[in-house]
Amino acid sequence: MDFTPELSAFQGLIVSVDHSHCFSRLTSRGGNEEKIQLVLESISKFLKNENYINENGVIDTMVSKTRKFALYIVLNSDLKALREIAELEGVIVVIQSIPVIPRYLMCEMLWNLCMENFACEMITYCYPLLAVEIAGAFVENYKYYNPIKGLKKLHNLSAACYSLICRLHCFQFDNTVFNNLLTTSYETLQKCLKYFSSPPNSHRLNILSKDELYTYKGECLETFLMLIHECFTYFTQEVNSSCSYDIYRSTYKTGCFKDNPPTSKVCECPNNAVSECVNNCNILLLDVFQELVMDVSVDIFCAWSEFEVDGKSMQQAIGELCHKVRTELLNISSVAEHPVVSMIQQMARKPEVISDIINLTETNVIVQNINSNIEDKSSWIHALVNKEQLCQHVDLISVIDTHIDMFDEQECLKLYHMFTNYSKNNTNNREIVTRVSIKIFQHCSISDKHKLLKEHFTESQFHDLSDDEHFHSTLTEMFNKFVAVSDADYTEVLNVFLQNPRQVFNKIFILAEENTQLTNTMLKIMHFLKDYANYYYVAETEPCIISIIKKNLDEVSESEVKQINLVIFLSGLKKSDIIPGTKLLLLIIMPHMHKALLHKDINKIHVQIHLLNEAYTIHELLEYRAPMLAMLSQVLEVVRWGNIKAFVPRASSTLQLTLNFQKSLIETYDNVIPNDEGDWLRIRLKRKNMQPLNNFYFRKLLGGQSSNFFQSVSGMHVDKDTNPSEISIWATQILSSGTQEEWCVVWDNLTRHIEDIEVLYIFHEALRMIAKAVESTRTAATRACLLYCVQNLVYVIRYKFFQGPLTDRHVVNAAFSLSKFLQETNKEDVEEIGSRLMPLFAFLVEKKNLYTSNVPGYFRNTNYSALVNRAFNIEESQENGST
Repeated sequence: MDFTPELSAFQGLIVSVDHSHCFSRLTSRGGNEEKIQLVLESISKFLKNENYINENGVIDTMVSKTRKFALYIVLNSDLKALREIAELEGVIVVIQSIPVIPRYLMCEMLWNLCMENFACEMITYCYPLLAVEIAGAFVENYKYYNPIKGLKKLHNLSAACYSLICRLHCFQFDNTVFNNLLTTSYETLQKCLKYFSSPPNSHRLNILSKDELYTYKGECLETFLMLIHECFTYFTQEVNSSCSYDIYRSTYKTGCFKDNPPTSKVCECPNNAVSECVNNCNILLLDVFQELVMDVSVDIFCAWSEFEVDGKSMQQAIGELCHKVRTELLNISSVAEHPVVSMIQQMARKPEVISDIINLTETNVIVQNINSNIEDKSSWIHALVNKEQLCQHVDLISVIDTHIDMFDEQECLKLYHMFTNYSKNNTNNREIVTRVSIKIFQHCSISDKHKLLKEHFTESQFHDLSDDEHFHSTLTEMFNKFVAVSDADYTEVLNVFLQNPRQVFNKIFILAEENTQLTNTMLKIMHFLKDYANYYYVAETEPCIISIIKKNLDEVSESEVKQINLVIFLSGLKKSDIIPGTKLLLLIIMPHMHKALLHKDINKIHVQIHLLNEAYTIHELLEYRAPMLAMLSQVLEVVRWGNIKAFVPRASSTLQLTLNFQKSLIETYDNVIPNDEGDWLRIRLKRKNMQPLNNFYFRKLLGGQSSNFFQSVSGMHVDKDTNPSEISIWATQILSSGTQEEWCVVWDNLTRHIEDIEVLYIFHEALRMIAKAVESTRTAATRACLLYCVQNLVYVIRYKFFQGPLTDRHVVNAAFSLSKFLQETNKEDVEEIGSRLMPLFAFLVEKKNLYTSNVPGYFRNTNYSALVNRAFNIEESQENGST
């Protein structure tokens, strides 16, 4: 326990009240009534103003803070046991921090400031020597109370003392201390129980009328019956050896609480001393009970039939309690033979089984019983499960709707069947019955929900219950929770899936595209809908989820991020077997690829190729190898821009993705190609008259081609004597339509026979010719192609020409040839080309200690001088001055 701002404020209040009304003088009630009332009013005002309590007691959100206040009052009282624990870490900081509160005043504070429950908790869970002294103080204080108004306090106090005794075996003290604890605790409980039969201030009973006296005796017996039920329920259950609240654990001395206390039932307690004491307490309870029963005359018992308590007579209420308690006692061998068990048989009354009479009771009476808050309200509500023709009564349907949380899963299952069967066969009340049936469904178990969904969607056919504004609002709210709450219950998706499967699938796919986190979340949600992947709407010819996927692929976003997320999501559905791989391939990918090829839609082709790569291993596609390769040849022809005018930015990445996939697939042939596959493919490939660059990748099938990419495509045999101009012409044609990887392959092919510097000049010459062609037909497509080629050249210089240790030879030749090319570029392209050159300049800056050449000097007469100077962090004036 430590000081918090709230506890500090409470401390200040107590000190202030003590200044006004000295606590040390308030040791008893006699003559101090007015002062005590003022003290209580001052503290109560503070607690209400600070919203700790209201007229109904402690406010729910303030329970833990108010509990701390209650313990603070006790720790600063004059109880002797506090001396033993004063040095404990959790006690020393708060003890003696306010004027000492006399035990009498301590009890008045806790009993009158809505802290009575905390007092009982302390008796049960605090350090036992402190707990038993707290109990003794409250028992002593009870002598001031009017017996008519103190029965609840006496009940709570007795129950707390009994619980304390039952928990003592969890502690370890020397025998003397332990035996004294047991004795003192038993005697305290004994005093409590005696107050039931011989209350303090009993003279107050003498002034009661006969009816008032009989009512008091009934309330006393009823309270004691509930006490017996509570104590013997505790006696037959496993003892809660742990401390329910850590704040009370702070009062434990080190080592007093057993490391591994037994958790057996109280009636099977392994500690003989505690077991004997508890059994003596049980006999004591029944002896006092017997006294109270014997005090009930025939006149009193008959009079109770005239007194109404919570909608039933006092005689009935006590009779039903007697039946309940007697049944419990008969099941406990150690007390079953006690005389009182037989004595209460005549008073006992078996409660009416409401479910047996529910169909004999008028609807208005049922509603009245439920709305009047009688004790049996809950029984009447649960009995509605057995009510015949329930759905014909709107009032009863409304009761179900209002109290749906009270029904267990089995009851909800029964109600759901009742409601849905009615709505199928009746039009009367159908709207409200359907609405409430949806609500009932939400309270069924997960396994039952799946069973009900399969019953609802008979023959695997979907149909919608809702598609209105309220449904869409609920759907949005639910998915917002799935997104925002990390431990959200994803099974709740079944609640909206019942109402409109299509909209749920739609929502899932829309969100799955947004970001990686949502993709993963939606895959988890789809796991709960796996069983319905083959379900379809009556008016459609394919499963709903297939229709949704096709729709999303038809309307695929231009956003690369969303496309990636969609691909990952669909791949996840396939890997989870929510959509079988065969179905995804044959019903979705291949038809969409065919459509995209017809319309030359590079964006959609890219998505399908990406999906093939992501969702399938090459081994999974072997049975479709031949038709897949034929399709890939078509893809290559569409996505490979034959000239710079046909270039689109997405084509390059799509082409590379397709080539990677094609190479992996064709390599599975190893050295032997089955005749049937080979012949079938050759026919189709030859019909297509493919571009030479694409043809190269099918050389294993077509034969007669070199493995040297440049030589195969150009037909040239390159050696050191080959005319560089001829090589440049072919390089221009290849590089202008090639991927970055193909640029690197051409570099490797040529550098086998020619010096790398000469190859660098060939590449620059090829790029210069591409740039000239762009200027002669300058469009968005040709310009984009040029920028892509510049990007590829930068990559080749950085990772091919600059291989190995960087030298002045490399730097000078790269800077010279690059500056020569840049002198001829269009001024409009400076910013775009410059941004693609920056990675190369950044590399040169990073490695400038490896060479001595003045790189910025080579670009002085180009439009890129300022950009290069910035990269090398050189001021323009400084650069000019160094020339």
